[in-house]
Parts: sequence; C-alpha cells; structure tokens
Amino acid sequence: MDEATWVDALRSVEMVVGLILTFFGVSSGIIFWAHKRMKSVATDAVEKASGTSRHIASQVTEIERDVEHIGDELQLVKNDVHSLSRRVGGVERSMETVARQSDLARLQVEVAGLAGSVTAELRILSGILHTFRESALRASDEGKSK
Repeated sequence: MDEATWVDALRSVEMVVGLILTFFGVSSGIIFWAHKRMKSVATDAVEKASGTSRHIASQVTEIERDVEHIGDELQLVKNDVHSLSRRVGGVERSMETVARQSDLARLQVEVAGLAGSVTAELRILSGILHTFRESALRASDEGKSK
C-alpha cells in the first residue's frame, strides 16, 4: 500500500469520524433542547396543577367552615324544635281541661233550665210577698178602723 492510499484512507476515516461526531453532537444538542423544553412544560404543568390544588384546598377549607356553621345552626334548630314540642305538649295537656262545644251546650241547657226554675220561684216568692203586703195593709187598715 502506498502512502497516498493510506492518506486517502485516513482522510476517509477522518471524514467518517467527523460525520459520526457531528451526528452525535447534533443529536445531543437536539436531545438537550428537547429535555429543556419538556422540563419547562413539566414545570408549567406542575405550577398550574399546584395553583389549582391550592384553590381547591382553599375551597375545601371554606366548605368545612360552612359545614361547621350549618352544624351549629342545625343544633339550634333541633333545640328549638324540642322546646316547641314540649310547649305544644303542654298546650295539648291544658286543652284537655278546656270545655268542649258539647260541654258548653249541655251547660247552656242546664243554665236555661235553672233560669226557668229561678224565674218560677221568684214569681212564687213575689206572689207570696204581695200577699203578705196586702195582708199587712189590710191588717193595718182594720186596726185603724177599730
């Protein structure tokens, strides 16, 4: 082999090595750029998700406060209903002693009967008193005439 052939072969090898190194350099540059781009996209997605989760966490906290408030209000309503139930029970018990319409009707009939009886008694007494007065007047007139 001749020296020129060796030089040509070395130049060919040098060119192949240069192409290989260029290929790896460009490939590593593309990989580095893609990695940087994906890292940026991933960071943005994480920040967006973190912001959303913080927003959700604050909403959950507000809902928990509202639920506690509703629980307190519910307890007050339960107490009011229990108190109202006791009061209604008391009213129902007191209503048992109140006269009903039928009781009032019977009482009205009895009062009307008593009123009639008293009126009759008063007439009789009035008649008796009238008789006594007339007798007393006659007796006094007879006593004056004698």
